[in-house]
Amino acid sequence: MKALFFLSLTAVWAAGCGGGNSACSDEPDVTGAWLVTASPLVADAGVAATIPGAVTIDAQLLQGEATDFLNIGRHLYGTLAASDPSYFGTLEIPRLLANDGSKTGATLGCSLRINIPIATPVTDDNVDQGPLRITLAGKIAGKGMMLGTEGSRLILASDSTGTVRDFAWSAVRR
Repeated sequence: MKALFFLSLTAVWAAGCGGGNSACSDEPDVTGAWLVTASPLVADAGVAATIPGAVTIDAQLLQGEATDFLNIGRHLYGTLAASDPSYFGTLEIPRLLANDGSKTGATLGCSLRINIPIATPVTDDNVDQGPLRITLAGKIAGKGMMLGTEGSRLILASDSTGTVRDFAWSAVRR
């Protein structure tokens, strides 16, 4: 089992950021200011619910030191602030170290994921803390560019039903 785990990590590393001319080598550190543009998904894509319209998000990110021996996993912290308060106000990406990543931010090779729970304070453990306000799933696409991937979701601050909504996004460095 360990051999399979290390083999898959090595494959991710080799395919994603092992050097050379990859998106990761063009943008090895996402620290800084980013303008995220979130938009609704097309309804015929099998989406049950999506966000009602486009919104911009000011992301201030801080990428931490490597968390693994292959030097590809890194914690990601900072804040997200939506231009429309009905989506959410300012959210802090929790500075957690002792959890499975379900309540904070991280990069792994060219992939990144930010998970911010609705409930606060956020506990630094592997215990489910309830629904996430936002999940940003994406990848580094090149110098100063990130693209959302499947799995980006949001519960609007103005939605009392707690409906989870899928959305697409892209980001450019400011």
